[in-house]
Amino acid sequence: MKKVFNQANLYILLWCIYFMQGELYAKGSFIARIILVIVLIMSVYNALVANLKYKLPSYFKGLNILLLMFLFYGTLLILGGNYLPNGTSKIGYLQQILISLLPIYSAYVYTRQGLIGKDSFKLWIPIWIILVTISYYSNQVVMVSNLSGDNREITNNVAYTFVSLIPSLIIFSRKPFIQYTLLLYCFFFILSGMKRGAILIAVLLGIFLILNSYRIAPKNKRKYIILFALLIVVALSSVVSTMLIQSEYFNVRIEQTLAGQTSGRDVLYGIFVQYFFSETSFLHFMFGNGANYTLAIANQYAHQDWLEIIINQGVLGCAIYLSYFILFFQTWKSAKVYPHIFVGLGMIFIICFFMSLFSMGYGSMTIYMTTTLGYFLGMLQKHDNSKLIL
Repeated sequence: MKKVFNQANLYILLWCIYFMQGELYAKGSFIARIILVIVLIMSVYNALVANLKYKLPSYFKGLNILLLMFLFYGTLLILGGNYLPNGTSKIGYLQQILISLLPIYSAYVYTRQGLIGKDSFKLWIPIWIILVTISYYSNQVVMVSNLSGDNREITNNVAYTFVSLIPSLIIFSRKPFIQYTLLLYCFFFILSGMKRGAILIAVLLGIFLILNSYRIAPKNKRKYIILFALLIVVALSSVVSTMLIQSEYFNVRIEQTLAGQTSGRDVLYGIFVQYFFSETSFLHFMFGNGANYTLAIANQYAHQDWLEIIINQGVLGCAIYLSYFILFFQTWKSAKVYPHIFVGLGMIFIICFFMSLFSMGYGSMTIYMTTTLGYFLGMLQKHDNSKLIL
């Protein structure tokens, strides 16, 4: 029982409760604000512990610099930020960054302390899947209720949350039936969500997971990997065929993709690119215009990390973001001698990098993925891959 009632599980539980506002209780309620204060205090403390007590993987060098940059610009936004449209929260930018990135430190510290291990994931993964499923259907109901006319099909952003669950499934590498069943479950909702970016990333993750699972599996177990992979392909093909027959909107999304339509992103990107290259101020060119300045230009975010950063934090900000990915990549490659950590970190790298290209990555990491990332980093530093395998 002591393994269940520990600080790490309390921390994860509080985050889960926080992210279920709007489903389990009122969004923006007093409960949510209190929980957020508690988990952020715990997160800041663990970030300090991680940096002061442990020898960290090189990934954290990139994360530290990236986080400090966002903290600096977020603080300036709170102190000034008069360029924002009316009604825009000045504290929202900083809050989103802290919620997204700080839990990585906590998961790392708890892993090094032995409070997060394989048993933790056996406890949490089923709970996470249930919570994300609830969020999916709740979001579906809200969005459909806002539609007019007979059309009731939408794109559901919770598909990206299902994508963020996939790296944690490496924990079940010794139980391929469970692993691939849960993978298929996530794929079903990702397809149903009709988010093209989420589908693309999920396909890449599935291929990466299957190929590496086959590579590291004992020779007498490889036939099971092939069998499960074929079953997934057959099952997903059946789902896609059914959606092609029954869903007009799914067909429209495919046609839009084949026609190169990007839901208006090409126009939006053009606005920000033109703005950047027409910038005459050297300071703005190098250091950007300030946090959330994309809202002042187009009244919406860039929906692409690199454009968002180059407008907000300039060329220097893009250089810092690039160094973050370089250090992330180096840490991932250093894990090659620990196959399961290597696969887990690789999947998270794929998610983060591709989301940075056509979505918003650094500010939308889920507690499910940050917990998994911190765990893999902690296990890598402990040099004990045997504890990762079930």
